[in-house]
Amino acid sequence: MTIDSPCSLATFGTSTIPLLEHLSGTAAITHTFAEVLDDMSTTYGNNDGFTLCGARTYTKVSLTSVDNGAPDDAIVSLDSASRTFTIQGTTNLHYGEYEVTYRAQLTAYTTVIKDFTFTFKVYPDCASATFTQTSPILAMTTPLTIPVT
Repeated sequence: MTIDSPCSLATFGTSTIPLLEHLSGTAAITHTFAEVLDDMSTTYGNNDGFTLCGARTYTKVSLTSVDNGAPDDAIVSLDSASRTFTIQGTTNLHYGEYEVTYRAQLTAYTTVIKDFTFTFKVYPDCASATFTQTSPILAMTTPLTIPVT
């Protein structure tokens, strides 16, 4: 058996993005992640994890949220060329925890792909929020005593 290029058998390493946090209504936050290296470029060629198998593309695959059943897809974007995510919660309705899945793919060997997931949180801007719900506890006229055991 002859293999034309070891890159057709390449696998990607890891990609780690820390928990990102954003206050809704404030300036967008960005995070640029490192180039995802492949094992064939690490083993062969100049051993840098990138050059032998060449360019890779990055795409956002999905956005999910445990707090928002149908999250606004515009809350997070990915610039593939710079490998930069931008997170922008524009209203307090964007609050919650989200998971983004993104994909790394070798440009010349399109069957070599790997998906990665990271988490980010958007917090409501309580200073500018208007709250209309009232709590029965807040409406009490006598102090609430909680026994400590």
